[in-house]
Amino acid sequence: MDSSSTLHRFYLRLTPPRVRFALCVMVGAYPLITALLAGLAPLTVGWPLPARTLLVVPLMVTGMTFVISPAVHRIAGRWIVAGLPGAERT
Repeated sequence: MDSSSTLHRFYLRLTPPRVRFALCVMVGAYPLITALLAGLAPLTVGWPLPARTLLVVPLMVTGMTFVISPAVHRIAGRWIVAGLPGAERT
């Protein structure tokens, strides 16, 4: 058997299901992005799109990294890894 395919199957068994994680992150990202856009809209009226994006992206990435992603892991972590070997021990 090819060692790269064995390694690939081993990796897939050990990683959390990405679809579940992506769904959970979307649930958190939507209100964050909506709040940022709504809150910054009055301050950025008339700004070109690249300038608005330059303002929103660092705020969104920081919120995702330090708020949304840790909350997703804390709230839905067990569901995300459900069915993986060893998941019942965590």
